[in-house]
This record gives sequence, C-alpha cells and structure tokens, in this order.
Amino acid sequence: MVGAILAARIIGKTGYGEYVIILSTVGAIGAFAGLGLGVTSTKYVAQWRTVAPERAGRALGLMLVIAFAFGTVAAIALLTFAPQVAEQSLNNPQLASALRISCLLFVFNGVNGVQLGGLYGLEAFRAIAQINLWQALFTFPLMIAGAYFGHVHGLLLATVAVSIMAWMLSQRTLRKAAEEQGIVIRYTGFSAELSILWRFGFPVFLGSILVTPTLWLANTIIVKQPNGYAELGLFGAANQWRNVLMMLAGVISSAALPILSAETGQGDGRAAFKEAMALMQSLLTSIIVPATAALLLLATPIMSLYGPDYRGASLMFVYIVVGTAISVTSGAVGTNVLYADSRAWPALMLRLLWAATYLGFIFTFAKPLGGLALAVGFAFSELISLLARYIYLYKQQVVSPALMKLVLWPTAFIVFGAVLEATVDPPYSTVIGVLYFIVAMLLALFVWFPHGLLKEMLSTVTTKVTAKLAK
Repeated sequence: MVGAILAARIIGKTGYGEYVIILSTVGAIGAFAGLGLGVTSTKYVAQWRTVAPERAGRALGLMLVIAFAFGTVAAIALLTFAPQVAEQSLNNPQLASALRISCLLFVFNGVNGVQLGGLYGLEAFRAIAQINLWQALFTFPLMIAGAYFGHVHGLLLATVAVSIMAWMLSQRTLRKAAEEQGIVIRYTGFSAELSILWRFGFPVFLGSILVTPTLWLANTIIVKQPNGYAELGLFGAANQWRNVLMMLAGVISSAALPILSAETGQGDGRAAFKEAMALMQSLLTSIIVPATAALLLLATPIMSLYGPDYRGASLMFVYIVVGTAISVTSGAVGTNVLYADSRAWPALMLRLLWAATYLGFIFTFAKPLGGLALAVGFAFSELISLLARYIYLYKQQVVSPALMKLVLWPTAFIVFGAVLEATVDPPYSTVIGVLYFIVAMLLALFVWFPHGLLKEMLSTVTTKVTAKLAK
C-alpha cells in the first residue's frame, strides 16, 4: 500500500489514471482468458482432496494447462491489436506501448490464479500468507523504482516483475502442498474431468467475465469525459483501499469456500454447512464493520497522503469503502456460498443484475459526477446485489432468518456511517466519526463476535501452553 501511495505521488493523477486503465484493460481481457478457473480449482480440490486425490490432481493439471493456453492466446492478441485498443477504446493512442508491456500479465496472472485456487482448496493458508508477504516485500521497491525511472511504463514493468515472482513462488508451494496430501498434479489423462468445466467452471467463467469487463467499460466511459484520466487517477488512488477490507475478508471467505465445499462433498453435511456459514458471517461482521468505521474516520487524512492533487477524492474514498464493506460483510449470502453449494448458475444471474445496475448508473451519472460516479455506482450496485441475493437464498431456504440479521443490520449500520460522513461537515464530522467507530467496536465485541469460538480458541491456547510447561 505504501508503495502504491508513493508511486501515485510520483507519476501524478493523470499518469496514475493511465496506469489504472491499462490494468483495467488487462483485467477485462484476462477475465476471458482466466475462465474462472481459480474458483473452480478451489472448489474441486477441496471436494476431492481426501475422497479422490487422483481426481484432484487431474483437475488441477487440466486447469493449469487451460490457463496457460488461453493466457498465451490473450497475450498474442493484445500484442497485435494494442494500437487499435489504445486509440478506439482508451481514447489515447500513446498507450499502445504500455498495453504491449502488460501482455505477460495474462499468462502469469492466469496460471497463478489457478495455483492459488489450488492452495486454497488444500487449505494451505499459512503458505498463502507467506507468498503474500514475499510479494509485498518485492512490490514496494519495484513500484517506487519503476515509477521514478520509467513513469507509467516503469510502473507496468514492475507490475509484470511482481507477477512473475508470485507465479514462481506459488508454483513451488502448490507442488509441495499437493505432495504432502498425496496429490500428484497430472498434465495428461484429464479428459475425464472436462465435465466440471461445464457443470461448474462455465457458469463461474461467465460470472467472472461480467465483473472485470464491466468495471473496464465503466472506466472507459469516464476517461472519455472532460479531464477523464485525472478523474480515473483519483478513483484509482482511493480504490486501492478496497484491498484493506478485501484482504481481511479474503482470509475468512477463502478459507470458508474449501471448508463449505468439503462439507458438501461428504453428502451429509447440510447442518455443518449452515453452521460454518453462521460462523463465517459472525467473524466477517465483527472484523469488517470496525475496520470500515476506522477508514471512514480517516478518509481525508488518508487521501492527503497521496499529495495535494488527491485531496478532492475523499468522498470517492467513502463510497468505495462503503461499497466494499457491503460486499464483503455479506459473506453468508455471498458468491462463495453459492459456489460452495453448487449454485453457480443462479450466481451468474445475480452477477448479471449487478453488472446491469452498475453500468446503468455510470451511463446515467458519468457526465454530472465524473469519477465520483464510479464510487457511488459501486456502492449502489453492491447494495442492490446484496438484497437480490438475500431474497433468492431466503426463498431457497439456504440461510435462516437469524443468519440474515447478521447481514442486514451491519449493512444498515455501514450505510448509516456513509450518510454521516457525506453530510456532516468538519469539525463535527470528526466527532461523529469517533463516536461511530466506538459504537462499531462495541457492537463487534458484544453483539456480533462468536464468543463460543473465542472460548474454544482460548481453551486450545491454554492447553498447548500447559502442555509445553509440563515438558
């Protein structure tokens, strides 16, 4: 995060807007190349790793081969048509060379997505944390050096270098983790597993190609407005802080998908499935809501870190944080739950609703709001998507009314915080923000946090300490 802040200061908001649109373009095309294989690998590795390890190995091999093949095709296509994309879609012919630099991201990001998906399926969470740590350590100096010496092109080269490093680390880690669980990754004889691509992988793929291309299309609408690249640069800087909440939620949600999938794979785990959902939701709520309150309180100071050009993005920051919080605190009615329960096609329909809502908002308000439309539209579409998922899962009796209270009440609290931040002026906004944060902490500690889990954790720690002292 520090590296991204400094890089944004070095290249300025217009340059950072160019960097954002390049990555958005790569992500949009990469969604087609990735085929949703990361989620598919998590699902089936988790489901088969104990009951059918040979199938898990074949499934991993199949998805790695497909990811490499499609990533290579996408890289060649962008390398060939970069001038046309830069001129016609991005309204900036000078970005053709930057697009060509980013081509390698298709291959390494695509394959790395499958490798990380496999690690999540194997529940190798400590190994994933180590990969993320090394990636962060490499990212900081490379981004600063790239931005300083090469401006946008240098920053993209740094991004490619980090992607290659992450691919190398996750490849070695996946092979080791698979061997420890008796799984051999096979790159031949996987024709028997092709059916999973239609049953689960294809609808996940369709859902994944909706998200990133939708975001890319919204970005291209903004860059064609007056001062569009500068507006996108402001949004891109504020949007980085989504990663704080996404990282916290990702640790819980990504851990939950293999666990829920494993329960589903056992055939008699419906009660355990719902119990795990409730636990996941309690943890998400008790962690994300106070973190959201803290970010809302610090919106203006955080954006000031980027320099004077970025101070006007505080309101963007607020709506981005709120939209992200709504998305990640709805874990009990989130996409991972639908995937784990083999409801990939309904998940696709809900993705379509989200995409239509978001793009409809951008088309309507891009001209009057500029880059702010991206942030407000994001929060609005996430709220509509949450309500739609709630209605579907409630009617299907996948979630209980008690569990839904853990989703809807925190969501209402988050929206209330956004209204306060957007309508109350300084210095009163600071006082209100501090009070809001205190209330969020009290609710998290005494209402939402699963105290039974806390007692179990304390008991486990006490037992381990006692055993060590006895030795």
